[in-house]
Amino acid sequence: MQSLFAGDLDVTMSFPSGDAGPLSEGKIRILATAGSERMYEDVPSFEEVGIKGDVGFKHRVVVAPAGTPPEVIENLQAAFEALNGDKTVLKLMGILNEDIQMMFGSDYQIVREAQLAAYKELVETLE
Repeated sequence: MQSLFAGDLDVTMSFPSGDAGPLSEGKIRILATAGSERMYEDVPSFEEVGIKGDVGFKHRVVVAPAGTPPEVIENLQAAFEALNGDKTVLKLMGILNEDIQMMFGSDYQIVREAQLAAYKELVETLE
């Protein structure tokens, strides 16, 4: 966002939670949102403007060092699953217009591969 405000960029992509302040202050205009569903009533989704696939989503990931004991990983996963069911967390994420999609390991790898294919397709259409 700093590069956009400095005039170094014409457009950028960001997380909805980072857009809230600049959007309410009238400093930015959201042109489209990633995915097939609208996040804002008056802003089209990528799919609506012709960009198909899992393009534009910025996934937040939690990582642990290689060799972390399986029981520690299991405890962390359980803690994040509990957090994702917490009413306060869900309310705050809603206020920030953020969603939670909990995935672990191989499930997330499938999403990453699909996103890579979607980006490749997008780049090929731009060439």
